Amino acid sequence: MNIGPNEIGEIVASVWATMLGGELFALPGSIELEGELISGEIHMRGEDGFEGLVRIVASLPVAQAAARVMFTTDTPDDRDATDTIAELINMIGGNIKSLIAEDARLDLPKVTHGQPDTSADAAAIARADADFIAADHPFRVTLLRMR
Repeated sequence: MNIGPNEIGEIVASVWATMLGGELFALPGSIELEGELISGEIHMRGEDGFEGLVRIVASLPVAQAAARVMFTTDTPDDRDATDTIAELINMIGGNIKSLIAEDARLDLPKVTHGQPDTSADAAAIARADADFIAADHPFRVTLLRMR
């Protein structure tokens, strides 16, 4: 896998600017994600046997702030936050997929509230994490390569 935190950072910044505008700051090192969380993931599979997963884990305030912009509402509901995370992970995953395996296809995004299921992480042969701050709250984007 030739994509590391810097490349993920560039992709996330580009997607964020295109979809939401606003300020996004990359963070060096690792952050603690606390409070009410929402996570989204999308699986990728290539004809050459490539398999990967892209995950975003964010505090609910990040998802709500993004949903305010995406849906032009002052009061985003739970569905708005879920749809926003799904769209973000779909766009981020699509951009990463095009750099890793041109022939790969993306599954549908899956969004959950709370801590993500990280059982697949142990099977990963490569991992890259990138941490960010948006709306004064942290979030992380993770890329796992399974094969």
